[in-house]
Amino acid sequence: MSNIIQILPDSLANQIAAGEVIQRPASVIKELVENAIDANATQIIINLKDAGRTLIQVIDNGNGMTKDDARLAFERHATSKIKSSEDLFNINTKGFRGEALASIAAVASVELKTKHKDDTIGTVLVIEASKLTKIESENTSTGSNFSVKNLFFNIPARRKFLKSDKTEFNHILTECYRIALAHSQISFSIIHNDNVIHKLNSESTKERILNIFDKSLNKQLISINTDAGFIKITGFVGNPEFASKNSSKQYFFVNNRYMKSGYFHKAVTMAYEQLLTSDQKPNYFLYFDIDPTRIDVNIHPTKTEINFDNANNVFQIIIASVRKALTDFDIPPAIDFENTEFINMPSFDKMNEIKIPTTGANPNYNPFEETKKTTELSFHSKILQNKDNQHFGDTVFQHQEEQAHSTKKIIILKEKYLLTPVKSGVMLINIKRALKQIKYEEIIEKITSQKMSIDTIYPIQVRLSTIEANEFDFFKPELEKIGFIFEKINDTAFNITATPPYIKVEDTTELIKNLIKISQLTSVDIENLGQEEIAMQILHSYSFNSHNVNNQQEAEGLINKLFSCKSHQFTYDNKTIVNILNIEQIDNLF
Repeated sequence: MSNIIQILPDSLANQIAAGEVIQRPASVIKELVENAIDANATQIIINLKDAGRTLIQVIDNGNGMTKDDARLAFERHATSKIKSSEDLFNINTKGFRGEALASIAAVASVELKTKHKDDTIGTVLVIEASKLTKIESENTSTGSNFSVKNLFFNIPARRKFLKSDKTEFNHILTECYRIALAHSQISFSIIHNDNVIHKLNSESTKERILNIFDKSLNKQLISINTDAGFIKITGFVGNPEFASKNSSKQYFFVNNRYMKSGYFHKAVTMAYEQLLTSDQKPNYFLYFDIDPTRIDVNIHPTKTEINFDNANNVFQIIIASVRKALTDFDIPPAIDFENTEFINMPSFDKMNEIKIPTTGANPNYNPFEETKKTTELSFHSKILQNKDNQHFGDTVFQHQEEQAHSTKKIIILKEKYLLTPVKSGVMLINIKRALKQIKYEEIIEKITSQKMSIDTIYPIQVRLSTIEANEFDFFKPELEKIGFIFEKINDTAFNITATPPYIKVEDTTELIKNLIKISQLTSVDIENLGQEEIAMQILHSYSFNSHNVNNQQEAEGLINKLFSCKSHQFTYDNKTIVNILNIEQIDNLF
């Protein structure tokens, strides 16, 4: 009987290891950039084609490698950073597992040009699917230049599961921001399809935050500087007045390594108690400096989760540090300005006699009898008394299984609902939802018809942050298809010179910002959206006020428009517009 246990070939073993280390182009960039930082680089250039599918190039001016080191670096478990098991608990470097380059070379074609700072000539090395195809001496610059081409070319199944360029590029930016925020002393350049996305010079931490996100954050950031002995916490938290509804500006760093921690995030949010509403999220950029022997960074493949030997103490220090920063900045507890109720406290006058308060209760009052009378007068009686005042054609409810009587008046209830009798009971219509569905189907019809543009009287200037401008570039062609015309001012600003006729000029800037937020906060690829989804995004710029339906004529017009829609029972986002309260349900109320 033959043996069934066998040793995997190195190429297959490397591919399996690559599955843990390299999930997408962003993973490659993380590994290569971290290696560049460990090599003491002060300048790193990241050059991409097609969101990393075609090319990922990382160029640094670090120490570089000798010819022998360059060859050994692509072997599994090859590293210059770990020599004994004790080193695993005293880690001050980034890439220490010794699997990154072997994993990358297993699933792509890799070219490395490198020269050690003490050498006079460099090395060029090419590996394809773990096979060394070229290694020779060449005159190159000090440092390393990695070119990773055709990622997953030999694993079509993995390549097929990559997302759109927009999604993959967002993952790349997320990874780059984490590294750049942790190392503001290093200059970074990010180039995508020959366009410079970011050019970050060596700068302070605060300047790095402002240059990556938005310079308007300058007035919102509150500095933190706490020295608790075993840990130092520095960085910034956001003024609660400017809290957002997303968590795109929440960062923890431990010894210049990005970290995820729901536990420490809770500590920050507890420090903001009574300062934020439930849907608001605080901004924070917190940097921990701690003895590496007191943490374990080797518990997760991506090294983004870290164990602390005294996490409870750190938790309390975070709360105290954030609260102190907010207090020093003089942030008062939030006041609910929406609450118009207050206690009337008359001033005391010693000349007036103090009387015992009395009540005006009626001992014979029967609340059930009163409710019955009110109901009869306000609902049943009014419907019957006015039943012949308004005429409806049978065609109004042609899509509704319940046919209305042709001589029933519409009741506008609380400026929110329309009520009208039908054959089996009472029909109720949500006015606001009806208006939204009508507008939605109007937009759909106009999007699908011939493209039309109306010139603006004057150009509408839109200014974006660098992140917003990059997001906008992905769905700009889709807006141009429906009638928008843009003129570029610079990398982060443009003019709108024409719009579709069904979009209000004054709403265009808000519409653009809305689309950017939706694109950032969801995994939806806007360049791939269908007509229905685009209409839903455009609808965000409209406001709907049910108070605009004030009389019988407007109510009848709304109902006629609603029942001419393709979908009159439910809105585009599947919310109920029309409900029937049948006679049996009404009888059960009594």
